[in-house]
This record gives sequence, structure tokens and C-alpha cells, in this order.
Amino acid sequence: MPESTIERMGWFVRRGALAPLVLLFVAGAGACSSNTAIYVASGSVIVDWTVLEAKIPSDCTTSGATTLHVTLTNSGGSAEYVQDCTAFATTISGLVPDTYAGAVQLLDAVGAPRTTSVVLQPFDVFAGQTSTIAVDFPADSFN
Repeated sequence: MPESTIERMGWFVRRGALAPLVLLFVAGAGACSSNTAIYVASGSVIVDWTVLEAKIPSDCTTSGATTLHVTLTNSGGSAEYVQDCTAFATTISGLVPDTYAGAVQLLDAVGAPRTTSVVLQPFDVFAGQTSTIAVDFPADSFN
């Protein structure tokens, strides 16, 4: 599977929504003090999509879809991710363990929707694990 734009860029559109690392600092008593860092392990999700039940790059081109737009929401807020339509799969890593929901949609070159949104049913992310979500964009989903 190719390295995704999401993994390389690690970008979050809304601040603080899905931060993968939590640092806590504890001050010691008296004249001595110490800092302790606590790492919260993260998980990931693979969004695996098809257009018309296939992974044919020309279907993206023919339909005018250039990118996949993913919105994920958890108890901490929401974040948005973008991947090239012809990748047909992307890994979103650094997710804090939690229950997530969201939506995916194909967009054209200027960011306008080419499909209706596909709602992602709630799914759990566990530390150190990767979940896979399959999505298809059938002919009737295109605008």
C-alpha cells in the first residue's frame, strides 16, 4: 500500500481534535522537582475505497473526482484529511483510542463535491492496532 499524503503531512484542520500524544508534567515536593512524560499510544484506521466497485484510476478521472475527503469525529472534536482519489486507500495514524464516526466524499479539483457523503458508522480505535473501513462510491452517489 502506498504511503499516504495523510501520513506524510500529519495535518489536522481543527486544532486539538485528535492529538496522538499527551504529556503530563508532575512537580515534586520540596526543593526538588521532576518532570514525567506519559505517552498515550495511538492507533490508526485505513480507509479503503472503490469507485463503481473497482479500483480503476480512470474512474476517478472520468468522474471528475481528484481527492477523497475524510472527516473523523471523536469525543475530542473532529479532524479532516485529504487523499488523492486514485490511491484507493489511505492510512490515518496517530489517532487516540476512542470511538470515532465520520464521513467520506469525493471532491473535484476545486474542492466541490462530486459525490454524496458516505457516513461512517461508529468504530473503535485501539492503541497499537489498525482498523480498516471499506467504502464504495456507486454510480448513483455522483452529482
